[in-house]
Amino acid sequence: LVENAMSGWQAFYDTDLFKNNTYKEVKDLIRRDRNHPCVAIWETQLNETSYTSAWAQAVNTLAKQEFAGAQMFTCGTTTGMVFNATAVWDVVIGAEQANIRGYTPTQPIIICEYGSWNYGGVSSTSDVTRQSADAPLLVQCDNIQQSLNSDRAVSWYSADAYWVYGDYAGYVVSGYPASRLNGCGIVDYYRIPKFSYYFFQSQRDPAIVISGVNSGPMVKIANRWTTGSPATVRVFSNCTQVSLYRDNTLVATRSPDNGANTASLLHPPFTFSLGSYSSGTLRAVGTIGGAEKAWDTVRTPGAAAAVRLRPESADPLDAGGSDARLVWIDIIDANGTVVDGSSAQVTLGASGAGSIAGPTTVSMKGGQLATWVRSGSSAGSLTLTAQSAGLTISTLTLNNGATAIAAPRAPGRFITGRNVALLTCAGRWAFLPVGFAQKAKSFSVFDISGKLVRNAVARNQGVLISGQSAGVYIFSEK
Repeated sequence: LVENAMSGWQAFYDTDLFKNNTYKEVKDLIRRDRNHPCVAIWETQLNETSYTSAWAQAVNTLAKQEFAGAQMFTCGTTTGMVFNATAVWDVVIGAEQANIRGYTPTQPIIICEYGSWNYGGVSSTSDVTRQSADAPLLVQCDNIQQSLNSDRAVSWYSADAYWVYGDYAGYVVSGYPASRLNGCGIVDYYRIPKFSYYFFQSQRDPAIVISGVNSGPMVKIANRWTTGSPATVRVFSNCTQVSLYRDNTLVATRSPDNGANTASLLHPPFTFSLGSYSSGTLRAVGTIGGAEKAWDTVRTPGAAAAVRLRPESADPLDAGGSDARLVWIDIIDANGTVVDGSSAQVTLGASGAGSIAGPTTVSMKGGQLATWVRSGSSAGSLTLTAQSAGLTISTLTLNNGATAIAAPRAPGRFITGRNVALLTCAGRWAFLPVGFAQKAKSFSVFDISGKLVRNAVARNQGVLISGQSAGVYIFSEK
């Protein structure tokens, strides 16, 4: 579900120019996304910003006009983040650090941020890289669990959102270096999960199983079981009981934890004490009604032996260069276990119908990384290779399916002139591509079939396509 938000953060100017731009943006945002069923609510405000009440009323009214009806819900904080003021939105949103849990509701509420800032601000203990040791990754899990438990304990709880899903570039505030990565995500830059990802996954209903979707019962050992890993092992699961085995010997069978920060969770974690660490294998089995439903195994990694490539999906890519696929890169030992201490340099190559979108030489972080591959211009197969000194090479083949967008008809028989180019227009205005002579005064504009579009006016480096719909057009300098 998406809470679709206007852009803007900690800046408001009470001028006609600024306000008119925001009014246009909220209308454009709604026109663009109103037919997407995933959008549940529209955030028609400027985030963490002390705007005026008049502006808030105006922008909310525009949103209601743009998308009228019973399915239109707007949300926002009250002016200046003061929660006891009168709100103009259908739903109030507020963050943990702004004491939203202490709000007395007069309308529905969404807790829009929790689990990070309250635990140290710019030095939050939830801000941790995926390649960090087990202990700090588990502290992030503690923070998230405590906050989610507190969210669910309030009488008016309906929905909340952890900040944030994926690690991202830092922002410029006092005490926070602009170049620093913000690591409070539950996955890293490359969409590789941290332990906290599996905590959230464990809160699912195990009875809901959706074909083709990772769903149903799950179990995950939140421990790499390597030198420095804690001997107290935490397991995330939505099963009713979990059994933990150490080198095929049963350690214990436990029910979910029952203590601090568990009372309001749907599925609390399971905790096992193994006394001390020694290399080997841990295996967790989750049961429901006495039947085994989910499994997870963790092995102490050995020496690096090979590179492994894993695509996020085996579905064919759309040809035409319009599709891309995330492919994960692992350094593994002879048993297929990720060598989490590896920073090996990997060289990537691609041949066939597609290419690598990004650098071709990368250095692993905690034994893993990812790359994007782009589809080719026509149907066919793309072969990706990954190699690192002294390790077995990995090869992965992806397939391009049919072209997603039909190739345009050759414009030569329709168009005379020079500097012919294709250009996508998202509305009435489009920018001219690099290569058109800036001194040109007029252009011919044709639709994708070659039909002349009459009402085209060139202005500076833009073209006004009056009366035409969004689409792909052919531009020719006269």
